[in-house]
Amino acid sequence: MILVLSSDMYEQGTDPVVDWLAYYGAPFLRLSMGQLIYGKTGVVVDVDKESLLVNNVNIREEVNVVWFSRMLPKQTADDTFGICQPKSLHEDIREEASSCLEFIYYLLEDKIWLPHFDSVAVNKLMVLNRAGKYHIKVPHSRLINNREDLETFFRENNGRVVTKPVHGAVFYLKDDYAYLSFTKRMRQQEIDLLPDTFFTSLYQEFIESDFEVRLFYLDGSMYPLAMLPSKADERQADIKHTRLTQPLHYHSFRLTGEEKESLQQLMQDLNLNICTIDLLKKGSELVLVDVNPVGQYLFESQQGNRFLEKAIAEWLIKQDGKRVNQNSYKNHGAVTHPVS
Repeated sequence: MILVLSSDMYEQGTDPVVDWLAYYGAPFLRLSMGQLIYGKTGVVVDVDKESLLVNNVNIREEVNVVWFSRMLPKQTADDTFGICQPKSLHEDIREEASSCLEFIYYLLEDKIWLPHFDSVAVNKLMVLNRAGKYHIKVPHSRLINNREDLETFFRENNGRVVTKPVHGAVFYLKDDYAYLSFTKRMRQQEIDLLPDTFFTSLYQEFIESDFEVRLFYLDGSMYPLAMLPSKADERQADIKHTRLTQPLHYHSFRLTGEEKESLQQLMQDLNLNICTIDLLKKGSELVLVDVNPVGQYLFESQQGNRFLEKAIAEWLIKQDGKRVNQNSYKNHGAVTHPVS
C-alpha cells in the first residue's frame, strides 16, 4: 500500500498524483495533518507495540511506500478547543504535534520514502557549500549582520548583490492583504539607509544570466525546463516578478552528461530522491541557486507538457510493486519517460 501524507486533505500539488494512483487502481491511503493530529480520524499509536492504527487498521503493517507531501503542523485557530489561546499555547501545540509526527515517521522509517522525512529540512547554505564539492558553480554567498561588511561584499561583487531568506520563501497575512517575500537586488542607496548593525541576513552575488532553468528531479531522472523572458531586458532578481510584468517562454532544455552526473552526486549526498532545482544559464555555465527538497512540480509539468504527476504516481507504484505482486494494479498506458 502507498501512504500519502500531506498537510491538508485536498492540496493542489497532491491531488493530481492521487488521481493517477486512483486511475491505476493502486492501493493507497491518504492522511492529512487534521486526521493524524487534530482528531478528524480515529488514530491510535501504540508506543510499546510499535503500531499505528488508523480506524483500527495497522498502517505500519500495510504500508510499503510513503509519499511525504508537505506535512507540517499548523497553527490552530483560537476556537479549536473552545478556549481563547495565547500565542505561547499555539507554539506549545505545534511542538506537541511535531513530536507526535516525529514518532509516527520513526515507526515508518523502514518504508520507502519520497522524499525521506529527514531530508526535507535540508539547509540552503549547506546545499550551496556541498555543491562546490561536485564542481557545481554557485553564487558567492555570505551571512552578514552589519553595514560595513555588506558594503565590502557589495564592492567585491561590483555592485551586483541580492538578499533572500535562508529558510525559504515566506508570506504574512494581515487584514485583507498577503505580504510575500521576494529575492531583492540591493542598491547602494538602500545600503546607505541601513543601520550599522542588523539581523543576520543572507547576501549573494547577483548572476547576470541569459535565462533560468527549473529542473524537477525524481530518483535520478531529470526534467529541465528553460524559462526565457519575452524581452531581452535586465533579468530581475526574482523570476516571480518577471512573471508579473511580462510573459515567459518555456522550452525544453538538455543538460550535458557532466552536468547530470554532478547534480546526481549532489542529490545523493543530500539524500534527496525528489526535489526542484533552480539554475541559471550564463553562456556555457550552469549556476545552482536553490533546491526545494519537497519538489514543486505542477506548474513546470503543465508548461513543459511533462505529466510529472503521472511520473510520480508511477514511481510510487513501482516501489510498492517491489514488495507486493504488481499484477494487483490495472495496466493503463506506458510509463512516463523523462526528457533531459
